[in-house]
Amino acid sequence: MAIASQKIPGAQIGQRLFFWRPGDAGWVMQLEYPNDRIEGAAFHNGRFYMSTINMSLDIFDLQDHPPKRLRRICLYAPLQARYPRYPGNPVPHAVACNNQMLLVIVYRGPRQAVILAEVHCPDWDADRLDLREDKVSDLGDYSLFLGRGDTLALSAKEFPAIRRNCVYFVEHDTYKHEAWVVVFDLGSNDLERTPHPQEHREGGSKSTGWLAYSWFCPRRPFVGEQAL
Repeated sequence: MAIASQKIPGAQIGQRLFFWRPGDAGWVMQLEYPNDRIEGAAFHNGRFYMSTINMSLDIFDLQDHPPKRLRRICLYAPLQARYPRYPGNPVPHAVACNNQMLLVIVYRGPRQAVILAEVHCPDWDADRLDLREDKVSDLGDYSLFLGRGDTLALSAKEFPAIRRNCVYFVEHDTYKHEAWVVVFDLGSNDLERTPHPQEHREGGSKSTGWLAYSWFCPRRPFVGEQAL
């Protein structure tokens, strides 16, 4: 199954989803459910979870063709119940990790800089999500990687270079950040920012340069030893 989104002509941030299965002659457009900018997307147990910038989360049943939307969850109310006064602007991300579907809320402060991350494992079949009692503080050997519209969960045992029980986040918005990678430790609540590589700055300016956008995890090297 492949899923893509395309901006709706004339709309500021509206998008439509397109689905494709092996053997299909073309992409199938989902006309009924326009959505805003996608922040997180994940597959779990035959379902597709998609979170958007407007604090909503859609769940699609991939057994149907085209996939049927089972429900749309508004995250504003459960977040307001947990934090009457937000510590920042919340952005939701859906992440599949170790046979669980997790919800990560990233809070942003001044100039959209990441200041806090929380991980929840809610009851997705409940009538209403309650984020006050389902907080996750220990992912075991796993860490979560959040990009723009995509998410990964990797094990520190399989990838020793990463730190366990952390949320890795790339600064992918239109602001120019001094740091392009943020690592939030769920155990200590410490936040570490990785400075933007100097060689990727345009003209050496602190306010311009390339933006980190996503994460990739190749299972084998792109270039073989013989090619080197």
